[in-house]
Amino acid sequence: MIRAVLKYTVAGLLILLLVAAAAYHALMNTGAGASWVISNLRDSLPGVLSVDDVQGSLSSGLTLENLRYSDSTMAASAQRAFIAVSLDFRPVALRVSSLRLSAVRYQVLDSGNSEEQEPVSDSFALPFAVHLEQAEVEGFTFIDAQDETLIEGVSLTVRASAERRLHIDQALLRSGDKEVSFEGDIDLERPFAFDLRLNPRAALEAPETLGATTFEADLHLQGVPYEYTLDASGRVTPAEWGAHAFRIRSTGSLSGLNISLLELEGPVAELQSLAEVDWVDRFIGLSGFELAMPDSPVRLAGDVALDFDGVLQGEIAWNELSWPLASADPDFDSREGRVSLSGTLDNWQMTGRAEVSARDLPSGVVSLDAAGDRDHVDIRHISGEALGGVLQGTGSWRWTEPGEVSARLTMADIDTTVFYPEMPAVVSAEFQVQGILQPLDLTVDIDSLQTTVRG
Repeated sequence: MIRAVLKYTVAGLLILLLVAAAAYHALMNTGAGASWVISNLRDSLPGVLSVDDVQGSLSSGLTLENLRYSDSTMAASAQRAFIAVSLDFRPVALRVSSLRLSAVRYQVLDSGNSEEQEPVSDSFALPFAVHLEQAEVEGFTFIDAQDETLIEGVSLTVRASAERRLHIDQALLRSGDKEVSFEGDIDLERPFAFDLRLNPRAALEAPETLGATTFEADLHLQGVPYEYTLDASGRVTPAEWGAHAFRIRSTGSLSGLNISLLELEGPVAELQSLAEVDWVDRFIGLSGFELAMPDSPVRLAGDVALDFDGVLQGEIAWNELSWPLASADPDFDSREGRVSLSGTLDNWQMTGRAEVSARDLPSGVVSLDAAGDRDHVDIRHISGEALGGVLQGTGSWRWTEPGEVSARLTMADIDTTVFYPEMPAVVSAEFQVQGILQPLDLTVDIDSLQTTVRG
């Protein structure tokens, strides 16, 4: 009796093993098995999953045409997806030997419930290990809820594994002349600790500021989302200025970064500052910065803030400023001064006061209130004390060719001895100037003139 029970039990187990093996073979090696997986995946997801065509098998490689998924918060699609997988049983693990996605589009949808955010899950850990041996994404596009394209044409290659922790062996994100390689670990359970190293590199074009510029850096990001450190070092190289090394030491949270050390050192500029990046109020600020230029007495200091819409606000003070900066015989000198700035390149305002002197002229104190854009400046008020008298007025200057200028000026008690020592005099006048600078063609209209010659 016992022998018969054992006989049928063993036979039953063998049959179950054979059925399981046949099912596994059908699942992994036939199109029907792949279709069954997709059907069950479609039923288990909260959103809508669709695919136009399925070819191949999971083990040899499954090709999906026009894969699409959407729910109330997002819509994603891939023109083509290819995946090849296998199962390990000791221990249980899913091994993805190849994953390739092309023309991937991800869009955030406006659900109308922006104030009601669902709580973040305590865990994104997987029930078994997943090994991603090779993954490639070509042509990734990200679109926000306002239908604005934020990222386009990005490619990604990655090798990683995940279970309770995501371990990135190697990854490379690339878009044109810009790339970021990274590696590290991210816990998939609270508090979601991470330890990542990133190496961004880029070739940039900034014709209005730095010109052609290369950038490379090493970043170390470590901590948890609400409390982390970010340390960075690297080099930025404008074509006309040469390589400048930088260092950053900072602590951060979900709301921003507090930068305790920001250093820049190179042949043109040396900078030290504290800084802040605020994701909530959307601005970047430098506080107590000091900027020096090697082999030059020029020193600048101040506080500036730039919001994410390009609006600048700040105060800058200087000592021993000259222009052109690198000239041994400058056209303009300022022993000291201070200005307040606000606005954007297309709409800016400036007020300030400085001690200035021009070539072969004695120094004087000038106060200025001006506004302008990329092409011109409107001087709403200028006043100065020099040569024993006072000068004040208004004007405008458009520096794009031909360089249109206009001004209405009043001067009182100006001592002209420095110009005509053989005929010392004191001049008071009201006059207007209008014309162009390239080529020089100016018209001067004198409204009043009073001259006292000193004998």
